[in-house]
Amino acid sequence: MKNYHLTNDIQNNEAYLKRVFRSIKEIGSYLNKKSFFTAVFLALLTSAAAVLTPYLLAHAIDTYIAKNDLAGLLRLIFLLAVVYVVSSVTQYFQQMIMGRASMKALYKIRGVIFAKIQSLPIAFFNQNKAGDLMSRINNDSDKLSQFLSESILRFTGSVFTLLGIAIFVLYLNWKLGLVLLSSTVFLVIVTRFVSPQLEKANKQSSGALGQFTAGVSEQLSNFKAIIAFNRRNFFDEFLNRLNSENYMRSRKAGFLNQIFSPLYDFAGYIAQAVVLVYGLYLISQGELTVGLLIGFLTFALRFYDPLRFIANIFGEIQVSLASWGRIKDILTLDSDIVTLPAQAAQGVTPPPPLVRLAFKEVSFTYGEDHVVLDKVSFALEKGKTYALVGPTGGGKSTIASLMARLYDPTDGVIEWEGRDMRTLTEAERAERIGVILQEPYLFSGTVEENIRYGNAKVHDKTEITDTELLGLLSRLPDGLATKVETGGESISIGQRQLISFVRTVLRKPDLLILDEATANIDTVTESALQELINSLPPSTTKVIIAHRLNTITQADEILFVRGGKVQRVSNEKEVLKLLTAESAS
Repeated sequence: MKNYHLTNDIQNNEAYLKRVFRSIKEIGSYLNKKSFFTAVFLALLTSAAAVLTPYLLAHAIDTYIAKNDLAGLLRLIFLLAVVYVVSSVTQYFQQMIMGRASMKALYKIRGVIFAKIQSLPIAFFNQNKAGDLMSRINNDSDKLSQFLSESILRFTGSVFTLLGIAIFVLYLNWKLGLVLLSSTVFLVIVTRFVSPQLEKANKQSSGALGQFTAGVSEQLSNFKAIIAFNRRNFFDEFLNRLNSENYMRSRKAGFLNQIFSPLYDFAGYIAQAVVLVYGLYLISQGELTVGLLIGFLTFALRFYDPLRFIANIFGEIQVSLASWGRIKDILTLDSDIVTLPAQAAQGVTPPPPLVRLAFKEVSFTYGEDHVVLDKVSFALEKGKTYALVGPTGGGKSTIASLMARLYDPTDGVIEWEGRDMRTLTEAERAERIGVILQEPYLFSGTVEENIRYGNAKVHDKTEITDTELLGLLSRLPDGLATKVETGGESISIGQRQLISFVRTVLRKPDLLILDEATANIDTVTESALQELINSLPPSTTKVIIAHRLNTITQADEILFVRGGKVQRVSNEKEVLKLLTAESAS
């Protein structure tokens, strides 16, 4: 069976910066391109205003103030006002556009995640906690939405501003420009060194939050057992341990996320001081004007302000990239339960006309070394009832899961009426094979809605309340309109099993699998359900996983499952003898 365990480790030898840009490109692919480029254009205008205003200020000082030209100064002030208004308007519209685009992107991302999760096999859900999956779907996707609506555009605008200022200052005075930009070398080195650690810390923090969510979900779903066994202290200790782990991971990530801000502030202060000192020297040499020096000081402030902002949002970017990594862990998975083309059935030896399902040298392992079935072969005929019996852990439920194609065998072939079972489409499999589990699950809604679940062909209520079904459903408080709360906790487990029976039998499947389905039902209801099963078409094959010997009395054949093997036995006495021998060994 394929390993579907999701991890929070970064196992990628790809260069860090290359991985960052690739991840940003992948996240950005969910944005509407027209909206994104419109917002980028507006961000470019905002950045142009940020670059232009220091130069206009320097020009005002050297040209108008120095010459007492009040009219020229007023014209320039008016121009500055226009620039500021344009900058404010473009900022508003770019945020509005990106806000809408990010919501649509979040809708797409969650849709893709839902579609991928629905395509994955049952093994994926067995190997991963529901709470962690919920954290990836909700928390991590929400962080991506924040990244798309705020961080990515403001980051892009800051980069435009930095590039514009760098080009402008080098054009105005390349010597002073190099001095202004010199601190960035130090910042690039520090950022390059710390960033991989920051990515790892943020992914571990997101993983710890997912484990905390999973733990809370698991404990609350089993709170009845906690109360019954008076283990509130265990509940407290368990959640405190998860909470402490989440706190430590979050604190480490928070520390690293904030480490850039003071460094960038310090670099900005040093740059302004050096620009002032060297600028005064250039003025004394006649290479610079007072206006340009003030303009350069303003440029230094405008240059390191975006850097400080990038430092502040760099942690947010890392959190978003870590969240994307957790989501991508799901999106990169592929199901090992695939439908083969119909041609795959060609060349198969036609089975006897009465054979419904056949196992041919079927083996199945969990993981790499836990062998559950070893080269098992048997056939089920149409219209017969089979009982699967054997010790706990012998492989009975595994065989039932393979029959329903919840898993595929590790080796061997399972044939459905002569076809490789893997050629059946999901719709065919769901229509022709019915499974009633020992612990049924119901969805919030009404009893009728739960019965219709999986019965797309049932349109008329009378089809549900017909004959045998009506007497069973009348026992519910409000009949078909009975409300079902989350998980079906508002009604008894026997009533849940009753609804599960009706839901499955109503489809009249060709193969009906009952996994100890009457274990939680009283004798009277069990007798009524047996009549309901007997009302199925004569060609229906029934497989009963039995733990009680009285449930196999009506079976046509008994299959004893133990040690990875299946053998046919003749009667209940032989079953009892084998079980006794198994217990003794």
